[in-house]
Amino acid sequence: MNTKLLRLARRHRCGVRTWIVPGFSNAARLTPSSFTHDGWGASFQWPCYDPHDGSEIQRGVDLNRHRSIARQAALALLIKAAQP
Repeated sequence: MNTKLLRLARRHRCGVRTWIVPGFSNAARLTPSSFTHDGWGASFQWPCYDPHDGSEIQRGVDLNRHRSIARQAALALLIKAAQP
């Protein structure tokens, strides 16, 4: 992931980083492994719409196993935010 994006995030005392996502009520979030489920590494959560009913949901992946999915989701959020 681009490290310039990490500088734009809000860093909480516990180590969680959050980014405001335009158009969503929830923020994208990078959570360190100390705050995730047992057996997980760091995780990335992002807001999106449910394809079945259109409601807003929060999805998340473990970065140790699914880093490419997190990159694709972050890139999709950036592209959507850049569009007028």
